Amino acid sequence: MDHRIININNQYLEFIKNIKKRLDDNKNFMDILDEIELFWMKNKPFICEYLKYQKCSYIGGAMYIHFNEHEHRLPLCVDENLIMDEPICKIINMFRLNELIDENRMKEVLLHIVDNIIENEKTINKCGIVIVPMRLYYSNFSDDIKDISNSFTYQLLSEFSNYKIQNEKNLITFSKTIKNIEELNSIIKPDYIFTYQEDIDKNITEKMINYCKSCGRIIDSTNPEDIIEVLYEFLYSKFCQAIDLIYLSDILNLDLFVFREDVVYYLNIIKANLENKDKKICNMLERTIISLFVHKELLQIDYKITEKTISDKKLLRIWNNVIERKKDFFSEDKIDFKKLKDIIVSEMK
Repeated sequence: MDHRIININNQYLEFIKNIKKRLDDNKNFMDILDEIELFWMKNKPFICEYLKYQKCSYIGGAMYIHFNEHEHRLPLCVDENLIMDEPICKIINMFRLNELIDENRMKEVLLHIVDNIIENEKTINKCGIVIVPMRLYYSNFSDDIKDISNSFTYQLLSEFSNYKIQNEKNLITFSKTIKNIEELNSIIKPDYIFTYQEDIDKNITEKMINYCKSCGRIIDSTNPEDIIEVLYEFLYSKFCQAIDLIYLSDILNLDLFVFREDVVYYLNIIKANLENKDKKICNMLERTIISLFVHKELLQIDYKITEKTISDKKLLRIWNNVIERKKDFFSEDKIDFKKLKDIIVSEMK
């Protein structure tokens, strides 16, 4: 890897260690967050130019890479470089919205991020990982992403509520027709709103309450209008995230890997709407969806076969063979998940 990238990574890691010390000492750390933002802007010209000439994998859809779950291994078999989306810049603005967030919860999130990076410093330094604040650098398409995300969000809300919602005014009007939480739970069926795996059987109010707890957002759980507002925010954020991943992967020619089921769920909704419209994007999303299931099967055996860690060569062979057979389990409007799993398992033998 270019020595300048290694140097940038090491400077960033020093910022992370300083934040950790401030958090441990219960001292203010906002000035360091501001310094990190300035640091990345100073290095933007070089990093953006560097990425133009590199073929990279990119893990998206999570706050950080879970190295302890081997998430970096498959992407680094496919490409020599792996982009780690810098997590601090994702949440800086959340700390600036004091009246809307649970500050203690946000500090917990920050501490998890910092600990994860420090614990995996050696892996970051030796494995061809390029740390990049993706949204700070590539925000040119933010208006397009917002418009497309709103369109998908209103479409989904209309389907779930059986009420025509095409804009914010329609959404507010609909929310005012709901008298109480019980009525809301009976009208909006939660089956197709994927939040977390453990929330699958919960009603829409419970799902939104748990979502707010996880992200530090304050909510009035007795007010149906507030629940609907949060539901809109949740779906909008999911589609923004998914479309953002698609844009970034497309413009930078990245191999996109996503290891979170909820993110893949919303990517698949987008894919279903793009069939016969954009074959290039659909092909990319098929590979991304496959990456989740390959990783899940490998994780079940801790990336080991007969107690030996699977080699990079073997991983790449598994990946290539599954991709070559994708016509066996992908059709235009659906995925045969059982067949996909069977193929992955057979390739692992």
